Amino acid sequence: MKVGYAKLGRSMLLDPDKWGPVGGDNEPLLLLNRLARTYPNDEFVIVGRHGGGENAAVEKNVTVPELKKTKDWNEAADDVAQHYEDLDAIVVWAGQHGTSNQPIRKTNGSNDVTSPQEAFLRYSAPIVRGINKWRDADPSREEVWLHPDPRNYIKARDLKWPLQQPMLGQYEWSRKQRHYRWEDPQDPDGWPAEWDPDLPGVWMAEHRYIYSQLEIVGIPDAWDGAGAGFNDRHHFGILVNEARSYVKLNRADIVADWVMPLKPVLMAGKWSETGLQKLGLEAIDPIHHADVPGILGMVKSTFTTPSSGSKWATTKPWESFALGAVCFFHPDYDSQGHIIPTLEQVEAGIVQDSDLEHLARWLRVRTPEELASRVAAVRDSEETYTWLTEMQRSLYKKAVSLQLCMNTIAERTGLK
Repeated sequence: MKVGYAKLGRSMLLDPDKWGPVGGDNEPLLLLNRLARTYPNDEFVIVGRHGGGENAAVEKNVTVPELKKTKDWNEAADDVAQHYEDLDAIVVWAGQHGTSNQPIRKTNGSNDVTSPQEAFLRYSAPIVRGINKWRDADPSREEVWLHPDPRNYIKARDLKWPLQQPMLGQYEWSRKQRHYRWEDPQDPDGWPAEWDPDLPGVWMAEHRYIYSQLEIVGIPDAWDGAGAGFNDRHHFGILVNEARSYVKLNRADIVADWVMPLKPVLMAGKWSETGLQKLGLEAIDPIHHADVPGILGMVKSTFTTPSSGSKWATTKPWESFALGAVCFFHPDYDSQGHIIPTLEQVEAGIVQDSDLEHLARWLRVRTPEELASRVAAVRDSEETYTWLTEMQRSLYKKAVSLQLCMNTIAERTGLK
């Protein structure tokens, strides 16, 4: 098979040294290489903007096409889109993009066209154009979408074809989305869509997003079981980026109220001057993804919080589980109970696994005072620390063995 692989909205960094400190750069490359190693007889082709060149750390069955150097976005988009023509399947990471990523008719009922941002023309239009071309040749086949951040749901009206299958993410939900039909008069019979009553030439479709354990694909195998022993670990540390400061569940307030009273020995993340002032600190330094074990592998306990007001599952607990840090959960984190059950699910009696119930009752804390008490219990008792980390690691091993995201991609694309 020949499988196209891309990241919408940004350049996919194929050189690990170029990964940024905020997170997210590692996941596409690590999943790509994992797929390539699992299916060595198939070819994987980068079909979007990319960076890496001679330092691209890709498996031997990954093809990295040379991109045409041009300032003309339309020419650049066509250059990328040509690589979609002979693909058997497509896997796309969803990143920041616009409601239109190339000029299409506006939604005000006029014949005026949109003026997309330069970034969308450069990093999104080529992929949207390629997918449209690929789907036009056979609309029954579908690209596989990966959504590591539910805020980057599909907004692109210039994507012509809706999906029958749900998209793979870290949170379950659905929404309506418009699909500009590019003057195609075909009726949406047999599709989960209908003509938009307000806009001619546009379908309105239901987009579904399902939980897929996508958040574990960026964790290197070597981290499993790594980390220091109990006596060589600090009592508490945390990896946390400030993220958006203007939302109700903002990280600055959470860290000030929950984390700083614990006097963390190790802290890392990207923070603004305003955020640091709220925490009473002069600096918190961001770290490269490769340095995560130097924090989570060296502390007995850590804490995971909602990001930018979000309530979905993220990578941090799984990294902690792999590296032997007891990971406590903020009350509003992973509100659907995908990593461990919520306390509401436990109290409703629907959790049948005793280890999951124990983890939920221990790791999900309701107040800063409860967090402090639990951190102290783990600090002072190697038996408690070992009991919790062994259950955490067992859960992590089960998730890695299940390979839910990988297997779903294989099923959707036909990889064998």
